Amino acid sequence: MRPKFHADECVDSRIVAGARRRDADAMTSEDAGLLGATDDRQLEFAIESGRVILTGDLRFAGYVIARMEAGLSIPGMIVITPRKPLGDAISLIALINESLDAREMVNQVEWV
Repeated sequence: MRPKFHADECVDSRIVAGARRRDADAMTSEDAGLLGATDDRQLEFAIESGRVILTGDLRFAGYVIARMEAGLSIPGMIVITPRKPLGDAISLIALINESLDAREMVNQVEWV
């Protein structure tokens, strides 16, 4: 089964649109009714729905990694670093979508 993705508010909407054009099941915080939601709620939603977290928020990424180190299991996370070209981010999401099973992303963190 292919991974599904949940983009927080810090991810450029063009990245989500590009991932969708490449057949990724990607949703945004807006799609999930989570605009303005806390980091805990964003993380909870990703875990409950089995969606790999897409974020551009390095503070949130650090928070999730700290929670993982404390024993929390997550569906995976892709951190899109500042000033990363949109095409590079879209290509990596598409590559993960096309080549990995969702189980292979569990507790994995990819930095783009």
